[in-house]
Amino acid sequence: MQELKTRSDVKSKITLHHARVSRRYPLKGLVIFSCKGDDSLLSPVTGLTENVSTTGIAFLTEAAIDVGSYISLSLHLRSVTNEGKTILLQAEGTVLRVEPVGRQNRIAAEIRFQDDLEESFAASSSIQ
Repeated sequence: MQELKTRSDVKSKITLHHARVSRRYPLKGLVIFSCKGDDSLLSPVTGLTENVSTTGIAFLTEAAIDVGSYISLSLHLRSVTNEGKTILLQAEGTVLRVEPVGRQNRIAAEIRFQDDLEESFAASSSIQ
């Protein structure tokens, strides 16, 4: 079992290279993203999220992406309070890890949301 360093438990051992500081949520949704690496610019492509936190995202895609690439993304999540509605979140960050999974790649990225998450979720629940 791995122990992770969190803000509330600073005495935990760090057994991974990157300590997680925010809770991950197992959310499945469409992600549309573009990346800029050292020598390339990837046109907008799609993927499917596996999990999301306030500081990171993991998703699957068929695109080949380099670790260290700048990533700009739009995350489309279904609203649980308003059936048929979608929450759109914008974020940008850096690709930390790329792991082959069958014919796809699992991408882990550190991100910063451009919107206030609380405000985005509150606005989606008030839409009729």
